[in-house]
Amino acid sequence: MIFFFGIVLVFVSGYLSYYLLSLENVKALMENFPFPYEFVVTTIVFFLSFIVYYFVAKSNRKVDKEIIKLNDNIKQFLNNGVKGDEELSFKTTLLQRTVILLNELQEQYMELKTISDKKIRNYKEVADSLIDIFDLESVLVLKVNQDGKVIKANKRVLKFLAFESEVKLNMSVKNIRDIFDTAMPERWLNDLLNNDMEVVIKKVKFRLHIEKVERLPEYVLTLIDVTEFEKQKERLEFERNFINKNLKTENALNKSFEITMIQILNYDHYAEHLGLGILDLFEEKFSAKIKSLGYDEVFKIQNNLFAVYDLKPNFESHKKILEESLIIEVGDDKYIFNPQVILGSGVNFEQAKQQIIESSKTFIQKQKSDIKYSPEIIKLINENVLNEKVALGYTILENQRNTIIIEPVIKDEYSGTLVKKDIVLSLAEDFNIYLQMIKILFLNNINFLKDKKLIVNVKSNILLSQTALHDLLLLIRREDLRVVFNVEINSNYAIVFPILKMIKSYAQLGLRKVGKGYISFRDIYALKVEYLEVDDTIIALINSNPQWKFLLDAVKIILKGQNSKIISRNYKDEKVFKIGDEFKVYEG
Repeated sequence: MIFFFGIVLVFVSGYLSYYLLSLENVKALMENFPFPYEFVVTTIVFFLSFIVYYFVAKSNRKVDKEIIKLNDNIKQFLNNGVKGDEELSFKTTLLQRTVILLNELQEQYMELKTISDKKIRNYKEVADSLIDIFDLESVLVLKVNQDGKVIKANKRVLKFLAFESEVKLNMSVKNIRDIFDTAMPERWLNDLLNNDMEVVIKKVKFRLHIEKVERLPEYVLTLIDVTEFEKQKERLEFERNFINKNLKTENALNKSFEITMIQILNYDHYAEHLGLGILDLFEEKFSAKIKSLGYDEVFKIQNNLFAVYDLKPNFESHKKILEESLIIEVGDDKYIFNPQVILGSGVNFEQAKQQIIESSKTFIQKQKSDIKYSPEIIKLINENVLNEKVALGYTILENQRNTIIIEPVIKDEYSGTLVKKDIVLSLAEDFNIYLQMIKILFLNNINFLKDKKLIVNVKSNILLSQTALHDLLLLIRREDLRVVFNVEINSNYAIVFPILKMIKSYAQLGLRKVGKGYISFRDIYALKVEYLEVDDTIIALINSNPQWKFLLDAVKIILKGQNSKIISRNYKDEKVFKIGDEFKVYEG
């Protein structure tokens, strides 16, 4: 390359000398020189050219030495590892993890190569085949034409190079080769085709791989950041120190550091009303359930947070197992718990815990009840649920006699009186046994319920217990019951919206407390609900000032053309179905 550059420089110098000698100004300037002016001009031009050639050659040799030195260092690191350091023997484990990561990156290359090698017959097929590559977040991916102009780049490329789009990148960079700090051959796209090369971009080392798109003058470049190896080593050391400090078990230290964490969302409700002895038994049984998934060690991080190692969970099946009922026996008393859990996983403790925190924000807001349950009430309600003695309480829609709103009722066998409704419902929701109570009602009163439309009031967060919900939906389908899940619209509404669409495959939907601003008119229309229950505060506003009736009229307009019915507790209107005031208990 340098030799070729020198020849070019000679020709350029000769042409420049000829050009200068033809200029009259130069002739006039050189007239008084003691030597022939042709000799002076030619000497100056060739001297300057020699200086340029010297510094370019020197710079090129320096770059070559740095590349050779860098390659030698990498080979020495990979060949020798971290030998000879007895005090830090755990570095061997770190090196092994680095090698594993290297193998994983190599697998990514093979996967990318497989995709790129497909027989592509037209441009549309090219775009479809490469969409998976451009969605990868772990690598920089570009597609360029034969002139090095960018056709497409994934988000990580644009972010790394600080450009908003491929157009702006092309405006600043004539050929994508110019982004490399590493010297690249003139015909680099073809010379490096199907080969790996280590390159530097903005002081970051990457491994470059180039594939050609078949039948098109286009190339796909993939760049993997090899500096991630160092970060991985630091992360592994942090994990080792953290686990050694907090868990203090030799067995844990010998394991790999993949972690899954399990959080019990409704643990706070248990802890608020139960003694420590009952909670200890609950945690013991819950740990045993985790171990039933096949893991020897379960670490309790906090009261509601557990961790296991090397668990790559099937979240759906493991969540179902962990949410199955636990029966705790304390003397002659029995307690039923349905834990509501979420799972999070990561390559280290902090990452797994962060995922749990984010999932907690996503899936539920802690709603502590103002009602305080006495030990006697907790025992009484648990006993009735376990013995399937939940009574059917219901109210009717005055305009539709065959439509009832059902609620679980608990009776005190000794006094024969009903336990207060709001206490029963609050405890059932807090302890996650509400849907189980509804299932008992369906099974015990099937003949009475067969010919009726059944409205079940549920809060949004209750539907997050999808194991119990799924069992109930299967019962509804098997018994061919006409059920409407009347879901309370609150701050958790947006989270359960996908679940509402799933419910519509088994049952109908209703919405409660509409008018508080948690749901958009668009979603109301899209859900095509059977019933829409207007919030009592809106009705109170209309009753106090009839001018506010436009709010109700707006809802009617939204539902126009759908088979949806508006219901209310305290409003009389021929188009509004009123809920009966009388609460009845059916004992069949």
